[in-house]
Amino acid sequence: MGEGWRGPRRWLPSAASCKAFVVKHWLVICFFFATVIALSAPAPGKAVSSVIILGDIHLVQTINIIIVFVISGLVLKTDDIKRAARHWLGGLYGFLSILLITPCLGFALRELPLTPPEFAVGLTIFAAVPTTLGVGEALVRASGGNAALALLLLVGTNALGVVSMPPLVKLLLSNVDGFLSASVDAVDLLVKLVCTVLVPAIIGKVARELFAPVRAFVTRWKVPIGMFSNLQLALIIWQTLSGAQDVLVHQQFLGILIVIVSAGIMHLIYLAFNFFAVLLIFRMPLKEAIAVGIMSSQKSAPVAVTVISYLTSNVTQQGLLAVPCIAEQLFQIFLGAGIAPLLARRVARHEANSKAAAAAELAVVTAEEGSNKRSGGGGAEQGEDGGKAGGTDKLKSGSAGGSSSGGGGEGLPESGSKAVNGRQAAAGADAARPDERSEAVQAVREHGAAAAQAPGGAAAVREGGLPARGPAAGQPPLEAVVLAAGVSAGDSQQAAA
Repeated sequence: MGEGWRGPRRWLPSAASCKAFVVKHWLVICFFFATVIALSAPAPGKAVSSVIILGDIHLVQTINIIIVFVISGLVLKTDDIKRAARHWLGGLYGFLSILLITPCLGFALRELPLTPPEFAVGLTIFAAVPTTLGVGEALVRASGGNAALALLLLVGTNALGVVSMPPLVKLLLSNVDGFLSASVDAVDLLVKLVCTVLVPAIIGKVARELFAPVRAFVTRWKVPIGMFSNLQLALIIWQTLSGAQDVLVHQQFLGILIVIVSAGIMHLIYLAFNFFAVLLIFRMPLKEAIAVGIMSSQKSAPVAVTVISYLTSNVTQQGLLAVPCIAEQLFQIFLGAGIAPLLARRVARHEANSKAAAAAELAVVTAEEGSNKRSGGGGAEQGEDGGKAGGTDKLKSGSAGGSSSGGGGEGLPESGSKAVNGRQAAAGADAARPDERSEAVQAVREHGAAAAQAPGGAAAVREGGLPARGPAAGQPPLEAVVLAAGVSAGDSQQAAA
């Protein structure tokens, strides 16, 4: 009985693995439950979203939005932004792509014959918003990209997006039939975005910089704070979908599927365009290219839902407009989770090749230095012999017999000094060569040999100036080259003898 109960227990996941899974996929889990609860029991969400102040502002939803951006400011590190600023080319293209280039797809999205038309309008609004708040940066880290550059794009585009979104949305919806074309007030939208997005982010950042206890608290509880921020996003989605539940449940499955497919195609177009630009046109370093490619292809559903909430106070219309934004956000998450391991492996392979080339170059340089020192040691020995011969000649020419040896040394300070220095140099060269050789071999063992066995490693070694296989049989590939390029300690001692 004991064995029977213990057997299945081995297949159950541990508490630690369950916790890691929940933390890693917290945003997806929150979105899933928010969608299910909103569509199955919409009454609570409708009641919460019905609290309106100042004419058209949903109180609870606005509080959720402010919390999200206060947390964004709290977790923002100044040092990360400074590091990212060094990659100005990638940052410049990322800003242009996110704020100006990718929104142009909205002109095509607004013409899609989707039913109801709010689906096409929702995709159009989604194209105009900046990059994701946290998902994109997490995907860049998982892909091995430059996380600091991703953070710069995240913060910068969301700050500037407050200014760029109102005129963009008005332009994109200018020829769209319906309520939105007449109701977009760019100035009013700008004011609302500044008050609920930019100002809270600044408050969070200032609190982090001015108050050490706040900074310590955020640093210690960074993961739970991030999860709490994602929970606020899910609450926004819950309220929005609850208001549109009556309409959504009566939509044909084919219509919803078309929206999901359209959102997926939209994201694939962004990925193809941006990675083509960063890799083939601008030829950025791999890590920077991954950061810019991913961040420039992401759009923020929370920001889109925020914009939607300010465009109309009709809860049903808000829900319909938010559906494509949520579908696109989920597609970004799942597709990114699939390509992140592929990109991470490519980054690892690239780094292994770079280390192999560096190790090969180190081996060549070390061998050349050893050869130069041997040549210097031989010259010093010749100087020593010459100094001795000169001393002998001067002794023969009239030095005193009993003190001739000491007198010769004192009478020839230059040649005697050369003799002593030459002997020391020769001994130093012989002593240094094995150590330097061992350092080169150790470097090759740590980096070159392992990398040469990785995919593309042999090619990198050859590019570094050394063949993949050394001439000495029985030695590791690069180590054989190092040993063949130099002379062993025993050989140097025989040469000295």
